[in-house]
Amino acid sequence: MSSAERDLQAGRILGAWRGGAAGFLGIPYGRPLTGEARFAPPDTDVGWEGVFDATAFGPSPPQAPAPPVPEGADPDDYLRINVWTPDPDASGLPVIVYFHGGGYVTGSSADPSFDGTALARDENLVIVSMNHRLGMDGFALVDGAPANRGLLDQAAALRWVRDNVAAFGGDPGNVTLYGQSAGAGCVAALVTMPWMRGLFRRVILSSLPNAYQSPERARQVASDVATRAGTRPTAADLARVPVDVLVTAVAEGLARNGPAPVVDGEVLLTDPWTAFGDGLLDDVPMMIGHTADEYRLFVARGGLLGRVSTVEADHALKALAPGSPDAYRTAYPDASCEELYDLVVGDALFRMGTYRLAELHEGTTFLYELTFTVPAYGGRLGAPHSSDLPLVFDVFDEGVGAELYGGDPSAEARELGVEMRRAWGDFARGGDPGWLPFDQDRRLTRVFDDQLSEVRYPEEASRRIWAEHRFGPLPAI
Repeated sequence: MSSAERDLQAGRILGAWRGGAAGFLGIPYGRPLTGEARFAPPDTDVGWEGVFDATAFGPSPPQAPAPPVPEGADPDDYLRINVWTPDPDASGLPVIVYFHGGGYVTGSSADPSFDGTALARDENLVIVSMNHRLGMDGFALVDGAPANRGLLDQAAALRWVRDNVAAFGGDPGNVTLYGQSAGAGCVAALVTMPWMRGLFRRVILSSLPNAYQSPERARQVASDVATRAGTRPTAADLARVPVDVLVTAVAEGLARNGPAPVVDGEVLLTDPWTAFGDGLLDDVPMMIGHTADEYRLFVARGGLLGRVSTVEADHALKALAPGSPDAYRTAYPDASCEELYDLVVGDALFRMGTYRLAELHEGTTFLYELTFTVPAYGGRLGAPHSSDLPLVFDVFDEGVGAELYGGDPSAEARELGVEMRRAWGDFARGGDPGWLPFDQDRRLTRVFDDQLSEVRYPEEASRRIWAEHRFGPLPAI
């Protein structure tokens, strides 16, 4: 068995073997984000004497509710990277870098739901994940600070991968970026940046959110949050506000809006739909997909399962449906008000923006939909948002895996997880997940369920409703 000690540019680290892979957890890639550094570009000048203990996760980014801080750790020192490898002494292993979701305001690579052990072991890959700034610190557009600091953190982490992943057996020239939900939003933004070329070869986007902001909207959000925190929306003023106060101010306003990547014209030059439509990513193979019932988990968490009223459905249709709200009633004549609510919100936030990116990409694209029904809530959730993650990571007894699969998955769920990990691994190895690429004529889609199939895109009714809609940065409210 290979040694669990590695030499990196910053110093020597000690990891630990568990479950057939060596894990190196909580490795610093940036200096602590204290004071004015909270709103500055990441400082990657890090190093240590002796051997760094990388056997446990580091601190998580500030968020609500506040995550626990490891004993003796600096809570501001959360720019950390995790690496799992089946063989640290190997060379040339494909690399998947995972970007977590959480609406740009929550989430952490220390979440055991995203433990990379099984994916690394089963598919002979190096798996990497990282923390980045969230909320106001990560995405508020304010005077005196660069925009999209969370994306700048992730870019710094990808440079770290380029410089260090060979020490874990990985190939820095064969890196696949994999993001889910807000993580997919980050990946789709990063790959549009010209200076990111050379840091990745392929992308996997799961449940891409339609949440990029125009500068006008982003400044509006920053001003609203700053007002709730009792300060002004400038980097200097916000840096003097305690982190927990800003986190609370963001959480209080999430029902209306929250910080997210902004198309500022300097860090993020354009939105992904424009970039892909203009052919800027035609040389980047992409695997992209969504779940069948994206919004139903949020309905359940909000206590609305079985309780969505006609008034609430009508409001969602008027606010979100492109063109006439009656289009959904016509396309789905037998749908209940709750089903219409779930459909239009899920389409607006995740499904149709995801599908449109597949349509716009002229390069090699593989489209999928997950339709496997989870047992939570007696099966009433169908295939909800995030139900793919326990299958890909083979983690069913933590976090969203325990919530959706009850901690004890069926044999069918286990078998589907094997198939999904194989597809993710095959795509990372050579760009072919095991089904034919998408094209405009056939719209071929891999359906992941207890029986695998390839069919014409299943959400044809919604596709037609959104066919003329232009996705892009959200305007001011």
